[in-house]
Amino acid sequence: MMRLQDLRSRKVTILGAGISGRAAARALARQGNRLLVSDRGRPSPLIRRFLQQLGARLELGGHTARTLQAEVIVVSPGVPPHRFPVSRALTMDLPITTELDLGFDRLQGPVLAVTGTNGKTTVATLLHQMVPGSVLAGNIGNPLLQVPEHRLRDPVVAEVSSFQLFYARRFRPHLAVLLNLAPDHLDWHGTAEAYFAAKTALFHRLAPEGWAVLNADDPRVCRLAGEVSTRVALFSLHRPVEVGGFVAGRDIVLRLPGRPEVRVPVPERPVARWYLENLVAAAVAAYAFHGAPQAIARVLERFQGFPHRLEPVAQRNGVWFINDSKATNPHATAFALQRVASLGPVALILGGLAKGLNLADLLPALPENLAGIVAIGEAQSDILTIFGPRCRVAPAATLEEAVRIAYQWVRPRGVVLLSPACASFDMFANYRERGERFKHAVQRLVQ
Repeated sequence: MMRLQDLRSRKVTILGAGISGRAAARALARQGNRLLVSDRGRPSPLIRRFLQQLGARLELGGHTARTLQAEVIVVSPGVPPHRFPVSRALTMDLPITTELDLGFDRLQGPVLAVTGTNGKTTVATLLHQMVPGSVLAGNIGNPLLQVPEHRLRDPVVAEVSSFQLFYARRFRPHLAVLLNLAPDHLDWHGTAEAYFAAKTALFHRLAPEGWAVLNADDPRVCRLAGEVSTRVALFSLHRPVEVGGFVAGRDIVLRLPGRPEVRVPVPERPVARWYLENLVAAAVAAYAFHGAPQAIARVLERFQGFPHRLEPVAQRNGVWFINDSKATNPHATAFALQRVASLGPVALILGGLAKGLNLADLLPALPENLAGIVAIGEAQSDILTIFGPRCRVAPAATLEEAVRIAYQWVRPRGVVLLSPACASFDMFANYRERGERFKHAVQRLVQ
């Protein structure tokens, strides 16, 4: 795989005009590359003008054979390998690289990577806060190629997705965290096995002096501990571990060879308990990176949660409204149901774009006190078919209607939970817009 400087003055096609593609275009234009940026959609006039000012030629509304008239192709994460022109480039042995690899090669300091099916953004953000002076980058919205020149020697905490890892070859962090594994993005990867392979390949590239931080409570993840050649630290909510971290009473216990055992108290706030697995994972990773226990404890003490992930929005007359819009697969929704069921009967708002996932995987996670499911989006008919025989299910044309129905079901005490288990693109621009719409609907209802 080529480094950024190896591409100097060469003819390059960039597939995708999203954040990753634009970061690659900016970096390559600076060193005199001849660029074609190809996107299946039609980016905004502002994005088109930005790319044209870089000197890039544009191909919008679909990829054509022009994309293959290049010396190198930079593939954005959203472009799957089975789609033309990537599929054709692979058969032609046309060199392919990624923004993740090109950005990694610029960095001169240690990289701490976070991946997994759920919790990546949360743990990456916590780890960034626990490592003073670090840069937060990657799939979180700040591509590695956009790390400023004056920060290249600083530690970089990078959230990385399965899409990025599928293509990555040079990306080799000092430390990598694998939070959990459950089927996701099957419309992109084709099979669950391919998705798991994309996630786990990274851990086989880690150097022996590096760290793999693995979830001891997830059998698929824990299996890696005996397969990788790097140092391993485990984290667990349910049992002590010799190297890593675990929960004992109200404390997180951290144990690493050659370091003193540390106990960090967990706040008693419900939100902190909902996020406990993420808090332990971040604490173990920070401590493995020689993070100061005081810095770890300070972050935990101040922790209030994150937008769109088990986010308490309001409480009215004994009813909690919780925004978990970032739950885009059944595994994430099952996690949310488990955490909030103790607050009372749960009315679940479910649905959207299913991404090839089987929503029936959620059936074993339905709590006994489920008040019902309000179905939204393209997955409505599937939800009615799958869950109708098990519980009350009602369709809603809008998210606002869904909130009203769910509230009527659980009052005077319970939980209205938006945890869709699906992508948002059938109704909203992204999960953030979906979550904001939910919050606005709740505020109108409770005023």
